[in-house]
Amino acid sequence: MKLFFNSINHFAKSICYITIKNICKLFNVLYFKSVVVYGKKNIPKNAGIIYCANHCNGFLDALLLGAYTPRKVISLTRSDVFNKRFSWFLSAIGMLPIYRMRDGYEKLSKNRDVFAQCRALLGNKTSLIMFPEAGQNLNRYLKPLSKGSSRLALESQKDYLSTNIYLQPVGLNYSHLSAPRGTVHLFFGKPILVRNFLSKTKKLPIIINEIKKELAEEIKNCLWLPEIEEGFEHQWRFVDNQSAKAHFQHLKKKLPFHSKKAPPKMKSTLFIQLLEFPNWIVFQILKKVLKLFDTQLFYNSMKYAFGAIIFPLYWIISVLTLWFVAGLRMALIFLIICVGSLFLRQSLMAK
Repeated sequence: MKLFFNSINHFAKSICYITIKNICKLFNVLYFKSVVVYGKKNIPKNAGIIYCANHCNGFLDALLLGAYTPRKVISLTRSDVFNKRFSWFLSAIGMLPIYRMRDGYEKLSKNRDVFAQCRALLGNKTSLIMFPEAGQNLNRYLKPLSKGSSRLALESQKDYLSTNIYLQPVGLNYSHLSAPRGTVHLFFGKPILVRNFLSKTKKLPIIINEIKKELAEEIKNCLWLPEIEEGFEHQWRFVDNQSAKAHFQHLKKKLPFHSKKAPPKMKSTLFIQLLEFPNWIVFQILKKVLKLFDTQLFYNSMKYAFGAIIFPLYWIISVLTLWFVAGLRMALIFLIICVGSLFLRQSLMAK
C-alpha cells in the first residue's frame, strides 16, 4: 500500500512540474518582449548536469532557466522558504532546501544529507541548477565564484565514475533587469566534463580551483558584459530592447565600442501614469510590496509573480462583477482596456 501511495505521489509531482514549467514558458511570451535561446545543442545528453548561471534576478532566474532546459531540473533553494504548507509544492517543482548560517548553526549539518542527495541525483543523470556567484548581483558582470558547484561536481564524479558529470555554463542576459517586456538572451555555453580533472597526484583544493577557474571563464563567454572595464556603465546603458535585437555574439563584440555616455531616454511620465489607471489597485499593491525590499534584486521576480497571478485574478474578479452589474459587453470592454493599457505601459517603460 505504501508503494502504491508513493507512486501516486511521484506521479502527482511529475504532473505538477510539467504543468508549472509549461505555464512559465507560456507566460514568458507575455512577460518578456522576447526570450532568445542560444547554444541549446551544447547541453550534454545522458549525463549528470549542474547548470551554473549568473544570478541577478531572484527566483526569476531559476524559473527562466528551468523553463528552457530539456529535462527536469532540481534547484537548491534557501531553506527558510520551506514550511509545512508549501513543502510538497516546492518539492514537486524541483526544489531542495539549502541551509545557511543565518538559519542556525545546528541546521548546517543538514546540508550533508542534501549534498549526498545531490551527488546521488547527478550519479543518476539528473540535472541541478546552481548559482555559483557568492550571492545575487544586480549587475551584468560576473562576480567571483564560490567553490560549491565545482566541489559538488568533482565529488559526484568521484563517487559515480560510470556517469559523466558536466558543469553547464549559462548566461542570463536581461536587457532590463527590473522591468517587464524586456529581451532576454539565454546562452548555454561550452560544457565542462569534470572527469577530465580527475587526478591521483593533485590535491583536492587545487583541482577544485582549476574547475572553478575554467567555469568562470566559460560563464563569462555567455555574458554580454562579463567584467567591469572602462566605460562599463555606459555600455550597460546602451543595452535595451533595440540593441538586444542583434545576435548575441554581435552585441557582445559591439558593446566595447559604446563606452561613451549614452543620450538619456525620454519617457512620458504623465502618459504612463494614465495607463496605470485601469489596473490602479494592483499597481498600488505591487508598489507597497516592492517597498518591502531593500534592493531591486527581487523587483523583476515580484513583477513576474504579479503578472502571472495577481493581475489575472484582479481581471477575473472585475469582469465577473461588471458582468453582473453592467452586462457582458461592458465587462469585456473593461478587460480589453486593462490588458491593453498594461502591455502598452510596460512596453513604453522597457524602451
